[in-house]
Order: sequence, then C-alpha cells, then structure tokens
Amino acid sequence: MKARQASLFGERSLNPVAEMKRAMNLAAKECGLSRPELVDRLNGLIALEGLRTKGKGGLVTEAVLAKWLAPEDVSQVIPAKLLPAFCRAAGSLGPLAALAAPVDAWVIGKPDQVLLEMARAQVTEQDAARRKRRLAEQYKEIKK
Repeated sequence: MKARQASLFGERSLNPVAEMKRAMNLAAKECGLSRPELVDRLNGLIALEGLRTKGKGGLVTEAVLAKWLAPEDVSQVIPAKLLPAFCRAAGSLGPLAALAAPVDAWVIGKPDQVLLEMARAQVTEQDAARRKRRLAEQYKEIKK
C-alpha cells in the first residue's frame, strides 16, 4: 500500500505510526527504567489485565519492544490493546496523544481534566449570570 502524502494546505496524515513510535521512544528513554525493567513492568500490567501478545508465551520480549520502538520499521507496531499498558508502564500519555493527534483529539491527564472541568463550570456560571441580568432587565420592563 502506498503511503499518502500530507496535503500542502495543512491536512494532517491519518497515519499515526511514525509519531507514535517517536513518542514511545521518548517515553521509554524518560521513564527511568532500563529496557528489561520496562519489559517486566509492561508484562506485569498485561498479565494483570488478562491480555496476551502473539509472541512467546503471550509476553512482550525485549526484542518485541525493540521492534515496536524501531522508527524505521513501520510494519511492527504495538497492538492498540497493549498501548495503554505501555503508557502506564512508561508513565507517559505521549504515545496515546500521538495516536489521537491525526483526528485533532487530545489526550489529557487528571490534572488537566480537573482544570477543564473548572473552566467549563466558570463558563456555565458566566452564562447563568448573563441570563440572570437579561431576565432582571425583562422584569424591570414588565414592572414599569
């Protein structure tokens, strides 16, 4: 299958693989774990969730992780069902964000979720205050 080139007019490619691999590499480097430790943590999470890979014994090996992280090998991509476990093991939302970016979606953590809800509540309060002022003006007009 031929790769689709992004439009000159800013249309983003829907293929997230290269950015996902970049984000996974960054997460693996910044997580503070060695590759064997990351593999162990990932396998622990996978086992806890009852998930399996197609590889040896249903486990992720260092070789499999290396293939998932290899930027030049776009044919070897982490299965979607294992991506959340990788993100938890590496302590990064970056790979999920890279997956969501082509459809203009964001992945945010708990602190940003709370801030977003606070902003929504503030907008709701402002809308209610505007409505209250309009109703007060209507009431004054009626009472005249």
